Amino acid sequence: MKRLAVVVAFACLVPLAAGCSSGKKTAAARYEEGAKALEAKNFDLAISCFSDAVRDDPGSYKAWFGRGQAYGGKELWSLAVADFTEAIKLDPGSADAYAARGMAHSAAGDYDPAIADLKKAVGLGYDQSKADGIIASVQELKALRGRTGSGGADR
Repeated sequence: MKRLAVVVAFACLVPLAAGCSSGKKTAAARYEEGAKALEAKNFDLAISCFSDAVRDDPGSYKAWFGRGQAYGGKELWSLAVADFTEAIKLDPGSADAYAARGMAHSAAGDYDPAIADLKKAVGLGYDQSKADGIIASVQELKALRGRTGSGGADR
């Protein structure tokens, strides 16, 4: 019976150790941990860390943007779009946020907002040739969808 109690106690601790919010970390430290998790493609941990950072500092553009990237890594396009939208509210001049939101819209099958965001990104200094290539692909996808009548890929 004593061994069962130890196993149960350990099992209860594992989720805490695996998460980002254990201990007294600052929003900046949680962001940094999320960025490392994102780079390692550990999207669940990245989402957890960025969520903690957003909770502790809702004005953190980097935390919203990072969580949007992590949601994109998991192909959760609606959530990615929502977080990139929050990042844009915090920094309306961010070409990267508009480009990222445009790509998430595209992946979700929302082609018109994707094109609008990518054009806005270019106007804010995003690489024209990159955006032109992405816009051309989005326009092709839009044309194909129009011929097949199929919807988007949003989750």
